[in-house]
Amino acid sequence: MNSQIKKAHNRAIEVMRTPSEHREYEKIEQMKREYLGHLHYAEEEGIEEGIEEGMKIGKEEGKIENARKMKEDNLSYEKIRQYTGLSIEKIKKI
Repeated sequence: MNSQIKKAHNRAIEVMRTPSEHREYEKIEQMKREYLGHLHYAEEEGIEEGIEEGMKIGKEEGKIENARKMKEDNLSYEKIRQYTGLSIEKIKKI
């Protein structure tokens, strides 16, 4: 019931506004919507970038793990570099 009273109260205030108050109210509401839209867009972009970065890190970790296994099987550094794309310096550190 409380939410219905609140809605009725807000509607009554809206009806009693002068035209200039109404325009000002609409302008503020539009700015709020735009701001929230920008926040949502930024959040979505951030999530996408995070996923892409995570995938890059995951790929790099997978390459390192594969290189480690190849070293255990005594493959040459050049072969490991060829298959993983890692630098020979990085392979030596593994």
